[in-house]
Parts: sequence; C-alpha cells; structure tokens
Amino acid sequence: MQKNEAMESQLKKSLILPADLTAEIEDYIEENKHSGYKTLDEFVRDAVRRRLNILTEKYETIEIPKEDYDDLDKAIDEMCLPFRNVADFIHQQIRMVLEKYEEFKEKKEEYMKRQQEEYLDQPPNSNGENDD
Repeated sequence: MQKNEAMESQLKKSLILPADLTAEIEDYIEENKHSGYKTLDEFVRDAVRRRLNILTEKYETIEIPKEDYDDLDKAIDEMCLPFRNVADFIHQQIRMVLEKYEEFKEKKEEYMKRQQEEYLDQPPNSNGENDD
C-alpha cells in the first residue's frame, strides 16, 4: 500500500508536456542564458507562478507591442530621461498619478465639507427650513 501511495504522490507532482513545447522551452533556455533559467523545471515553475499571479489578480498585465516597447526603451536611453528602463518609467508614472489622485481626493473632501458647511450656515427661509 505504501508503494502505491508513493507512486501516486510522485505522479501528482509530475507534469507531462508535449515534446514540441519542451523543445521550445529548452531552446529558449539555451539561447537566453541571461534570463536566469538553468532547467526546464525552473522555467515551468516560474511560468506557473506568474500565471497564478495573474489569475488570482495579484498583478495586472498589459500587452505592449515589442516594437513600441523597444522604441520607448531606446528613447528613454537616448534622451537621458530620469528612468532606468521602460518598467521604471511605467512604475513612476503610476506612482505620480496615484499621488496626484490622493491630493485630488483630499481637495474634493475639503470642498464637499465647505459646501455642506455653507449650506448649513444659510439662514432659514420664511417657513423655517433651508432652501433646497
């Protein structure tokens, strides 16, 4: 019985990929050693984790045409913009807008409070109620 349980456990941890997909991944790893992947297992684990992050909505992704991405990266570099790369540019833009949004919300809240106070400070009309 223990032997069956051990085999079942091992089968649950195994993953069968089509030969062409395995070859494609192995070719990628070989041709892109700078990517940090040394084995098919490492690549697959990372790919699954990344996909789970998207599916569980921990992260949002956007598709940018590779040509646009590369052009923007080149523009950032050649124009000596204060960003390390495209990802840094995008992250800084997001942070800047979110900071401005926080300021906007604060000003909006202050404005709404002033409006309410001004409304409440109005003298009552002849029947004893505020005008609406």
